[in-house]
Amino acid sequence: MTASAPASTPAANASDATKISNFLRQVIESDLERGTYANRRWAGSPGDAAHQAAGTPDPAKIRTRFPPEPNGYLH
Repeated sequence: MTASAPASTPAANASDATKISNFLRQVIESDLERGTYANRRWAGSPGDAAHQAAGTPDPAKIRTRFPPEPNGYLH
């Protein structure tokens, strides 16, 4: 019990840690960079494609089907 093992600290292992990725954030950022939905239109209310096509260009960068939960949980 007198011999001690080398201390392992989070800072010492930081370079070995795997970087956590958020794939949803990566997909959204990629779509925004490419302008995937830049020509999307919004009629101001939910509706089918014909209803939306009659609308104005959508000012929102991101439009979600459901608002996110306060705790961050996705539906």
